[in-house]
Amino acid sequence: VVGLGLQQLVFWRTIGAPLAALVRTADNLRPDTMTEAMAAPSARADDDIGRLYGAFARLMQRVVEARQQLIDQNEHLDAMVRERTRQLERANAELANDILRRQELEDELRRIVNTDVLTGLASRAFMLPYAERRLQHALRHDSILGVALLDFDGFKSINDTYGHAAGDAVLRVMAARLESVCRKSDVLGRLGGDEFLLVFEGFERPDQVPLMATRLAAQFDEPIEFQGRRLHVGVSIGLALHPTDGKTVAELLAAADAAMYAVKQRGGGFLQAGDLRAATVLAG
Repeated sequence: VVGLGLQQLVFWRTIGAPLAALVRTADNLRPDTMTEAMAAPSARADDDIGRLYGAFARLMQRVVEARQQLIDQNEHLDAMVRERTRQLERANAELANDILRRQELEDELRRIVNTDVLTGLASRAFMLPYAERRLQHALRHDSILGVALLDFDGFKSINDTYGHAAGDAVLRVMAARLESVCRKSDVLGRLGGDEFLLVFEGFERPDQVPLMATRLAAQFDEPIEFQGRRLHVGVSIGLALHPTDGKTVAELLAAADAAMYAVKQRGGGFLQAGDLRAATVLAG
């Protein structure tokens, strides 16, 4: 019995206890305890259990190294992802800025095209399509639409006598005066030179139009101050109404131009195309 007990004790110390310790170590193995497991001592390094411990330690060493490599690779990958994300954000911001600058440029080009640089009024490129759109609106709603062509009298002599700077000053001042007496629904534009176009609507009766023309013509009564000089300029206004004077923009402009030319021959003022036709019939 004593011999059997001694055998069991020796077996436990040499095999059982180291194996039990190895099993506990394996059972408790976690990423944060791998280094400690590698450092766990064995009773002897030259027996089978010691060699098993050594193999286990070497395995843990490779696992730790592989884990560290994986951690390093993940950190490198995270750094690359963060850098690529920053680059993408910068690229997106630059693209957004480019789109914004392009939009601003397009808006500026449209503004330049649609605005007369000298007077700040609508340009010819804007006025003619605008008149066409308002004519379509008048056709749908059976409303009065009119156009007024304005041409300055004596403007050429001011340019010839005092230079283009004086002529430009006259155009700017008169554009501001004319715009000041227009209604919110009226749109005034410069076609070129000293020729202006007014597109108006919203009148209930055609006989209300002459009052508007009178207000426009009255803006030319006061002289314009330029470098100590008082410059005088007159105006000839031709008016045409839809549908009595034309059913298209081209017909309305032609009728207004004829009325403007006729009133210019008389020395200025304003004239409606309908009155011009009536006078022509009477003269005939």
